[in-house]
Amino acid sequence: MKNRFWMSAFDGKIGNNQETLLQYSNSFWLKNEKNRIENNSVVICLHGWTATTFESKPVGDAIFQSGIDSAGPLLPGHGFKDNQIAKKILSEIKYTDWISAVRHEINKAKKIYKKVFIYGQSMGGALALNAASEGCVDGCAVTAPAIKLPILVNFLSPLIGFMNIFRKKERNQKFFNEEYPFESFKSANELRKLAKNVQKNLSKIKCPILVCHSKNDTGINPIVTEIIKENVKGPIEIAWFNDSGHSMTLDVQGNEITKKISTFFMNLTKN
Repeated sequence: MKNRFWMSAFDGKIGNNQETLLQYSNSFWLKNEKNRIENNSVVICLHGWTATTFESKPVGDAIFQSGIDSAGPLLPGHGFKDNQIAKKILSEIKYTDWISAVRHEINKAKKIYKKVFIYGQSMGGALALNAASEGCVDGCAVTAPAIKLPILVNFLSPLIGFMNIFRKKERNQKFFNEEYPFESFKSANELRKLAKNVQKNLSKIKCPILVCHSKNDTGINPIVTEIIKENVKGPIEIAWFNDSGHSMTLDVQGNEITKKISTFFMNLTKN
């Protein structure tokens, strides 16, 4: 794993120089001794592809306010201020680097907390489900999990994913999200591999799962909820927030979604 290209929530800076990062992309660890005594739990929060911890922090904040500690790493290849540097580094990252980073965070958390939960948005959702399939978390919540990508990405990324080809993002959202203004087909091919790997291992999931999605998500087809529901072995809850788009935690129903997720984890601490 390319440790110099990401930032752990528990270790602080592994290699990323803060001066080279986007404004809101620092990792976070929200902890309180009272939370530790009462619940002894943490939720690791994972952002989406080409985004930063700005996307996962609203969930982290809501979880922390509910009485559980939260932590959010900046995933490998993300958060770089300079677009040329970002393009170079993101194209070097393999999907296994993302998985390894999440495993690192879980292993660190288990040395501190009795219960370790995980949450993820989009790519982070795929990584969260992967962690759940490995049996190393006590519960998992996801928003718009990227386990089935758009047809164009699935078709093109295997064909041109070996080349450094980029395209400008088209964003019509009415809210701010800190993210790269481009997409990398080479990195998209790694995301496709991750999605394929996660789908293959869904049947290994036995812990409680919460899936939040929107039927108006134009990025990740809502059919992923059925794929998850049909394959996981543990208890599962599906929650729809159809006034939202893909970046659910930042959209118009963000407060409702973060409350739903924080309540889900708080209930799990009582079991």
